[in-house]
Amino acid sequence: FLGDQAAAPLVRAYCQTEAEDRALALGRGLLQLSATAVHQALAAQPLVETSAQQRACELAAAKPDPMSIPMLTQLLAGQPRVSLAAAEALLATGVAPASLAPRTEPVVLDTALQRRATKPRLRAVNLGGAK
Repeated sequence: FLGDQAAAPLVRAYCQTEAEDRALALGRGLLQLSATAVHQALAAQPLVETSAQQRACELAAAKPDPMSIPMLTQLLAGQPRVSLAAAEALLATGVAPASLAPRTEPVVLDTALQRRATKPRLRAVNLGGAK
């Protein structure tokens, strides 16, 4: 069992890893922690790389918490894949689609709404040369 004190290093490793299998294992561990601990760690994590941004959004969607709404709203204006992941996470957090409409492209919101019907899961980010 991992305690909530493990959230910060696990989130950092999860967002930075290039190995898909490691990301999946870390994600499973993070889902066992409290939402508060995970989202506090996400808020403190510098999300410079697109892959880290996407992973942060996917983690926020898998373990929704209103604490991540500001981060997700900011990422909504990012790269298309990040924008979609942010929209999905915001919807999972309970943000109304109507409030997202003015902040994102219609195709992003439509796709997020369509995908919302499926069970959220952590997806590995394919970085091309990941080991």
